[in-house]
Amino acid sequence: MASVGFRWLDILEKEFDKAFVDLDLTIGELDSEEPDIVYNVRQRLCSLSSCFAQLTHKAQTIFQNSAKIEHSQWNEENHRIPHATTENGINVIGDKLFRATVINPGKNPIKWA
Repeated sequence: MASVGFRWLDILEKEFDKAFVDLDLTIGELDSEEPDIVYNVRQRLCSLSSCFAQLTHKAQTIFQNSAKIEHSQWNEENHRIPHATTENGINVIGDKLFRATVINPGKNPIKWA
């Protein structure tokens, strides 16, 4: 799931950059006619760009934390030993010890595999 977030963020950044450049080029065409207005608009564009950068940084941090949590949960689920397997393994070891010590004492060494 986190990888979807990273892809989404990458696409969103590319779309923002393209729109920002297009808008800046359009404003550049008006520079000679209204320099004061263009300056104010560019200042606001810089502010907007800074806010977007901070927002994407926060989103990236959230996606990274989400990926770490997903990875941790996956590890826990895949490394957990089912109760029946543990119980069965203990029974097998117990049977081998019982056979080695009670049924056949001193005859055969225990074969664990």
